[in-house]
Amino acid sequence: MAVPINRVYETVLSVLNKEQRGYLPPEEFNRFAVQVQKEIFESYFYKLGRSTIAYGKTKDVSSISAHVLEKLSEFAANATMSDLTLPSNLYRIENILYNNIPAFEKTVAEAGYLERSLLTQGTTDSPYFTRTGNTIILYPVKGDSDVIKIQYYKKISADPAWAGTTINGTLVESGSIDFELHDSEENEIVAKILMLAGVVVRSADVTQAAMAKEQQINQSEQ
Repeated sequence: MAVPINRVYETVLSVLNKEQRGYLPPEEFNRFAVQVQKEIFESYFYKLGRSTIAYGKTKDVSSISAHVLEKLSEFAANATMSDLTLPSNLYRIENILYNNIPAFEKTVAEAGYLERSLLTQGTTDSPYFTRTGNTIILYPVKGDSDVIKIQYYKKISADPAWAGTTINGTLVESGSIDFELHDSEENEIVAKILMLAGVVVRSADVTQAAMAKEQQINQSEQ
């Protein structure tokens, strides 16, 4: 699922052109599109963390967690870590599994403290890991027959970008890169871009209308 960038751009232009409020060039629109996609994507993890604290990790479709997890499902991935190198497209670790047993993340300082005692050292029944750059260090050390898997969320693979030409005064889209966000985010994307566009074209009513629309969207998700 994805949000077509051409449809978003057409909607933004339609609102801005209404009552001669101004025009947003493709270059400016694309800059806003990148900013908005990153902002919405990062907000998923904030909302998920907040809702998990409030409700726990529930699959109840009425909970905020379930809605956010649905939007994140396209970014969910898993891999086997043969050399303990993290995936190049990693955005956030969900779980590290040591022979299918979840390993908890610790800081290097915490690991140094835990390894001082046999009672707190990592074991195959209670493993943990530390992260250094793009690799992890496991406690206990991975054996030849041990299988290490990672469940994680991928980065956004490409920035959204509208591309096209002008034919007889009309914009014709060709070769664009769509938003990678869940299709339910289309109204949110439009509202956020309009807020930014309202500042650029110095139109307070556009910004205010967009802010009101975004507030309405946020309230519907609570």
